[in-house]
Amino acid sequence: MMKKAQAEHELETLLSKIENPKKALDDLETAQWHYMDLVGITSSGIFDSSTLEQERNESPHLLNVNDGLPVFDDDHCAEFMSTKHNLPLQLCMAYVWGHKW
Repeated sequence: MMKKAQAEHELETLLSKIENPKKALDDLETAQWHYMDLVGITSSGIFDSSTLEQERNESPHLLNVNDGLPVFDDDHCAEFMSTKHNLPLQLCMAYVWGHKW
């Protein structure tokens, strides 16, 4: 796992190589909201509840609970963002580990 400062630097470097970094950040934010809705941390209303339920059934390994509360897992989040939203994994990892939200 990258340290926050290292991840922030990595994110800036990766974004500098992308034609439209603003769109990339918007896509990353949407993908992260998707993960947080999936695991039950948030309920943004952006994603259809039946789709989220189907995704929960398909990916139970992403759902972790501690003391009855959903757990945000950086690695799972980056993996999900990359897979479901067709984003480069390295970009997702830098975004999540840099805690840019």
